[in-house]
Amino acid sequence: MHIAVCDDDIAQRKQTERLLGREADKWIKNKDPVYTYSYGSEESLLANLMQFDAILLDLTQSGDITVKKVIEDLRDKGSTSLMVVCHEGLTEDPELPEDTLFLPKPIKTDELHKMMELVKASEGGHTPLIELRGEHETLYVKEEEIIRAEQDSRFVEVLLTGDRKVKMPGFVYNFFDEIKERHRTFAMAGKTSIINIRYVSSYKLGNVVMNDGKKYFVMGAYAAWIKEIYNELKSL
Repeated sequence: MHIAVCDDDIAQRKQTERLLGREADKWIKNKDPVYTYSYGSEESLLANLMQFDAILLDLTQSGDITVKKVIEDLRDKGSTSLMVVCHEGLTEDPELPEDTLFLPKPIKTDELHKMMELVKASEGGHTPLIELRGEHETLYVKEEEIIRAEQDSRFVEVLLTGDRKVKMPGFVYNFFDEIKERHRTFAMAGKTSIINIRYVSSYKLGNVVMNDGKKYFVMGAYAAWIKEIYNELKSL
C-alpha cells in the first residue's frame, strides 16, 4: 500500500511517519509492504502527486486553507485516493465527501490499524488512474484511454483516445513495470512497445493487429497473455 502524509506540523508529521513505520512492520509479515510518502504542504503534495491508496491530511497550520478545498484540489488533479482527515479535536464534518475517513489525533495504534484495513479492503473498490507525467503537463487517465505506447529515443510516446498524445521522458519497460500490476489489459509487444489489448482487433499465432491497423509480432509469455485477455474480452 502507498500512503501519503500531508501535515504542516513537522513534529506531528514525523510522529505519524513513525506510527506508519511500526504499522508497516505488521503488514510486511503478510508480504504486503507499506510505503510512506511525506509532504509538508498542499503545494508539495500536488507537485508530486501519485496514485496513493490513501492520503492522511492535517493542514491546521496553513491559514485559510481548508481540508475541503485540499480534497477538491486533489480530486480535480485526478486523485482517486482515500482521503483521511486526521488532527486534534477532530469531529466529522458534514461538508466533506461521504467517503472521507476520520482519524483523530493523537493517533492510537489500534485505530490506525483499523484504518489500514479499510484502505486495504478498498483497493479493489475503484480503478486507479494512470499517471502520465509529460514534458509540460501531467495527466491522470483511465486505462481504457491508453491505446499503446512506443519508445521514441529517450521518450515514451503514449497514444490516447481522442487523437491525443503524451510524450514522457523515460523508457517503455519502466512504464510497463509501473502499470502492469493493477491494469491487466496491457502487454509488451516487443522490446519497445506496450499495447492495450482492449484495442486489438485480431490475434493469431503471435500476430497482433490493432484497431487502427498497427501490426505487431509477439512471442513467448506476452503472446500467451495477449491471447488469454483478448479471448476474455471477446467473450464479454
